Amino acid sequence: MVTRLAGKTPAGTEATMAQAQDNTPNLIVGIGASAGGLDALERFFDKMPDNSGMAFVVIQHLSPDFKSQMDELLSHHTRMAIQVIKDGSRLRADRVYLIPPMMQVTVKGGRFSLSAKVQSEHALLIDIFFSSLAGEAGARGVGVILSGTGKDGCKGIRAIHAAGGLVIVQSPESAQFEEMPRSAIDTGLSDFILPAGQIPGTLLRYAVNPVQTKTLNLEESGAGAEAGEGAQPRGTDKADLEDGGFGEVSALLLRSYQLDFSRYKLATVGRRIRRRMEFHGIAGIADYVQLLSDDKEELEALYKDLLIGVTEFFRDRETFGYLEAEIIPRLFENRTPDQELRVWSAGCATGEEAYSLAILLKEKADQLNFTGTITVFATDVHKHSLTLAAQGVYDRERLANVSPERLERHFAPVRDNLFKVSTELRKLLVFAPHNLINDPPLPRIDLVCCRNLLIYLRPETQKRAISLFHFSLNRNGILFLGSSEGLSELAGEFETVSGQHKMFSKIRDQKLPVELSSDRRVDGRVLPVSDFRSVQPRLISLDRQVLFDYDTLLGKHIPPGVLINEKRKILHCFGKVADYLKKPEGRVELDLLLLNDDNLQVAMSTSLQRAAKTGQGIVTRNIRMQLRSEEYLVDLTVDPIPDAKSDTVHYHVSFERGRPVERPDPPREVPLVEVGSFDPDAYGRQHIDDLETELLAAQDNLKTTQENLQSSVEEQQATYEEYQVANEELQSTNEELRATNEELHSTNEELYSVNSELERNNLELKRLSTEHDNMLASIDSGMIFLDQELCICRFNPAIASFFTLLPQDIGRPLKDIAFHLPDREQMQADILKVLKHAVSVEKELPGLSGVWLLIRIMPFR
Repeated sequence: MVTRLAGKTPAGTEATMAQAQDNTPNLIVGIGASAGGLDALERFFDKMPDNSGMAFVVIQHLSPDFKSQMDELLSHHTRMAIQVIKDGSRLRADRVYLIPPMMQVTVKGGRFSLSAKVQSEHALLIDIFFSSLAGEAGARGVGVILSGTGKDGCKGIRAIHAAGGLVIVQSPESAQFEEMPRSAIDTGLSDFILPAGQIPGTLLRYAVNPVQTKTLNLEESGAGAEAGEGAQPRGTDKADLEDGGFGEVSALLLRSYQLDFSRYKLATVGRRIRRRMEFHGIAGIADYVQLLSDDKEELEALYKDLLIGVTEFFRDRETFGYLEAEIIPRLFENRTPDQELRVWSAGCATGEEAYSLAILLKEKADQLNFTGTITVFATDVHKHSLTLAAQGVYDRERLANVSPERLERHFAPVRDNLFKVSTELRKLLVFAPHNLINDPPLPRIDLVCCRNLLIYLRPETQKRAISLFHFSLNRNGILFLGSSEGLSELAGEFETVSGQHKMFSKIRDQKLPVELSSDRRVDGRVLPVSDFRSVQPRLISLDRQVLFDYDTLLGKHIPPGVLINEKRKILHCFGKVADYLKKPEGRVELDLLLLNDDNLQVAMSTSLQRAAKTGQGIVTRNIRMQLRSEEYLVDLTVDPIPDAKSDTVHYHVSFERGRPVERPDPPREVPLVEVGSFDPDAYGRQHIDDLETELLAAQDNLKTTQENLQSSVEEQQATYEEYQVANEELQSTNEELRATNEELHSTNEELYSVNSELERNNLELKRLSTEHDNMLASIDSGMIFLDQELCICRFNPAIASFFTLLPQDIGRPLKDIAFHLPDREQMQADILKVLKHAVSVEKELPGLSGVWLLIRIMPFR
């Protein structure tokens, strides 16, 4: 029987200019990118000047099966020369170099060196170049990691950091694929973590003063808080902040802005405090506290720095796709028009996320013909951010995640590259200052959206915030958190709707222990309750009376007309304007042109276009209109009304009825009357007057037709330009898909290789197992293999003469098996002895049938 046992050199301005003059780059910037890198590269070069004196080397994983169009795509975003690297070519300033497919590149002596890419090293192209860059440029070398998958670049940035160069990583939340940036951040060697569009500004500062720039190593986006809250910025004395300094800074901020930053994580606030200290050259926190006490502008700057918010439209498209498909329809289920749908966007910053929610709600309401009230409460403590959010004006770059269909439907162009949310969408939102922790929560909410705010708060403050959200939500209401946030101790009060997308449903209306008191400072003059009750109704009644008086005066003194917005939607009607407009049939349209008499449409369209172009009032006279049973000549007036606080323009369109059109009397028989002699001069003059009248009318019609034609040409030109932009976007998307395909291709090769190796190992194991079974079956002596618990692992057929065993007995203890051997207790003792001392035991014993047996118990290694 067998038993088994079981240091930097500053680069000043003069040096920079001298290097630029001899075409030697002052910095060599290596940019590593993979999947999703094209978008980041475009944002990077959009903000990089063409004469920075730097050289840029883009290392991207490219597919060997497709010709790259990277040079063409980037040429739309920079005027620097772009060229594919050639072996032996020299590095020059103000140029962008691209790696060719199936090659790896290094730099030495100011020249590039190309070699064939080793197939097993397809994921190390960035590491290879960065490592050579570190040896070539030293402190003049910069490694930039952009969007991508895998860990390429981690080894390279270690080399650059060791050589004294600069390491910048794209913030993960701004990258389409965050694995590569996350891996680089995890090394702890990144000097800056920034969105791609903010990296150029840091490079320009670094080129002038490397030491000071690296000292101010705080990412503006706040991404570092998510990447590693516990990490302190270089030079930060954590104990200095904790020993009263942080409390004093928080007290100053609380006194001035009624916001308690002591509830925030020390690491989050500490980085920004240290940044301001370094900016002023202050080493000790006590000195900075004194500066804050003396300088209100610095206190304001610190306050704004601490409240920098990162948000965007439809941030995390997959999550918003789930919200649109699964959660939004759920909010409308069994909801009647008299039941208000209430949504709360807490910590809305500049409003992008709040408008994203409103867009989804409005589109679903239109689809379901829901006529009830929808309100999106968007709150934040930062009043300046709320002011920007309430204006609803965004540039095209910030609207990148908004589809063209939604952009056209919910936004109107105002000037240059700016768009403003439509009036219909803006009506859904209520922007208001609100302190999430101190102010009472909003009641009867169906959906609370608070993403990437709780991660900056201390655990006890997070618990309080979630308790407040629980209080706000209706039963079965949805709580929508950020990807790095959770419910912690209060998870039992919510049901997880989607763990991946951090959406939770309130289970019950249980009141949680939470203090709802407010620390808000108010003016010392407070009205007594009795005075409030007596004054407030009077004020409301007075306002309503004034509005009624306004309407009465407008109807009496303003000619019939309408007030419309820039999209010709009717906002208000004055006087008896119904005489001039057609009654709508079927689905009601508020477009003024669609409600006009046919004779009036051309004149009104032209007048509106002239008014929009010139900004002046336009009057069109003597338009024939059928008013009831008579035909009149009507004068049309269009007056633009600009909004002084924004770029919105409304138009007042008024109608003034003139004399009726004279009709010839019907023919009748009359007696002939003698009128005297015929006067040819008088007849000629009358005929000329008639012809001149007809000519003027024809000229007016021709001018109107020309203006309409010009307008059509301009619209077609705009459409053509939109198609051009769309075509370029499609080309960019195609290039991105190719890069992603290369990444998948590389990953598939790795998986195939690993799978092949596993298959070979599996076959080898099967072969060895079969050989082992055959070997055991061929041995005449009975054998049993036991583990350290004396349970059966294996046995051969010859043991059947002594033990009653079946295949299902594997795993059972030996003591539970019946066997035909003498002295069972002694055998158990011998087995334990072998286990303990790892020595063999051999005995000869008489069997029960009288035959002598040789028993060997050996350790099995």
